[in-house]
Amino acid sequence: MHIFPHQKSIVSLIRKRHSVRKYSRKKLTSEDMEKIMGIICEDNTGPFGNTLKFWMISREAYREKPVKLGTYGFISGAMHFLVGAMQAGTPNNHEDFGYMMEKKILALTGLGLGTCWIGGSLRRDEYAKTHPLEPGWLIAAISPVGYPAEKIGLRERVIKFFTDSKKRRPWVDLFFNGEFQSFLTPDVAGRYAEALEMVRLAPSANNIQPWRIVKSGNIFHFFLHKKTNEKPHAKRINLQRFDMGIAMCHFELSLLSKGITGHWERRPTGLLSANDVEYISSFVVDESQ
Repeated sequence: MHIFPHQKSIVSLIRKRHSVRKYSRKKLTSEDMEKIMGIICEDNTGPFGNTLKFWMISREAYREKPVKLGTYGFISGAMHFLVGAMQAGTPNNHEDFGYMMEKKILALTGLGLGTCWIGGSLRRDEYAKTHPLEPGWLIAAISPVGYPAEKIGLRERVIKFFTDSKKRRPWVDLFFNGEFQSFLTPDVAGRYAEALEMVRLAPSANNIQPWRIVKSGNIFHFFLHKKTNEKPHAKRINLQRFDMGIAMCHFELSLLSKGITGHWERRPTGLLSANDVEYISSFVVDESQ
């Protein structure tokens, strides 16, 4: 089963995706659960080669067990959760996880299901009890998966107001042409403009949007803005590095939807590092295109 079995374009899914924090208490249908399992079991290796693990859990299954699943009040009504884990300490493990988790969330969006990235406010030790993990693995993030409630509460409306796409940073803060001193405009970006806009609309922890991208011909260098690079959270978890993986996912999938292919690699950029940025990776568009 392909991870995007529906005919909706990836761009429409990115625009449709939003964080759902209030859910109907309806259980997922067996048909939807079968589709979900197909999504989470396929394609679990990120662009840097790290293998990730994903599984679904039902809150009801742990109601009578000594496991305390929770998200500190951020989510209400959720009956099912997607849980993801990664190996600690491997190079670019966070970026790979962010890439693959977001890919699955977009596929779930295509099924009409609500989701919400949760990487900070969760009890990792409790969620680790729901699946056997080898030493060195840790819970990276979770997402509720379910049917959105018909009406949302005041709390969700307030959060949505502050994280709305209209509150995203403008192009001049995020995208550059050749060097950090030269801004990249949609006109100059040309056929790559839509994919960059999908990066701009990507979700990020606290809506920080830590990605900075420099276009150099057919190569796009991705950087993490250091001023937003938070201290490791909850034992070796860095949320902004998840965000970089999300940005990479949006960029590559958006290009693929237009028939533009390429690959990720780490390579010398020749760019000065005095701009408070950390180099992550480069997307190299196939020269034949």
